[in-house]
Amino acid sequence: GLLRLSPDSRRIAAFRFGGECSIWDMDTGKKLETLPLPGGVPGNCQFSPDGKQLLVGAPSGKLRVWDFELKSWSEFDTGRANADYTWPLFYVPGTNLFWLQQASRAGVQFDLWQFDGRRLVRELAAPTKPFWSCNVSSRGDFAAIHSDGSFTFQKSSPPSAQTNFWPHRRGVLDVTFTPDGSLFATAGDDGSARLWEADTFHEILPALKG
Repeated sequence: GLLRLSPDSRRIAAFRFGGECSIWDMDTGKKLETLPLPGGVPGNCQFSPDGKQLLVGAPSGKLRVWDFELKSWSEFDTGRANADYTWPLFYVPGTNLFWLQQASRAGVQFDLWQFDGRRLVRELAAPTKPFWSCNVSSRGDFAAIHSDGSFTFQKSSPPSAQTNFWPHRRGVLDVTFTPDGSLFATAGDDGSARLWEADTFHEILPALKG
């Protein structure tokens, strides 16, 4: 399952694959509601940038949108009818923007959307080299993890070609960014974690080993 925290940190969504999505109050610890999940098994969920709605993954280039005030579902159509699945990744803190991941037979696409206006702001193609996990920073830098232990990084500003390097001796398990996107951390199959500057790829601290 998944846990998602609302932008104001007052609600949390507990999502079970193929099951239900429960909304909890962070202050009282009480369950507020349980959402019926329409249209098959969603792949992900995320709060909208204003926290008033919950976005749920769906096929055919569409998202299901639950409105907490209206208590009803609507659709967010991205216009990519050929997409096998569409996932809401995360909102960009302090903005009205959020990232989507769309998968089809042609590959994986990442799109940055303005939520209120339903306007596509930016498109980002996934790396051509097969990857098994990825993440996008709040400023639009893209990071992908490959099974051979390598790591692909693509900067958003200024636009740059994809950079490949090996942050760990063995495979990379995960990557995460700081909220402002200036730093990122990688976790390796060698049991270490490393912290990097996103602009220079300079390692800030010695490897952390647990």
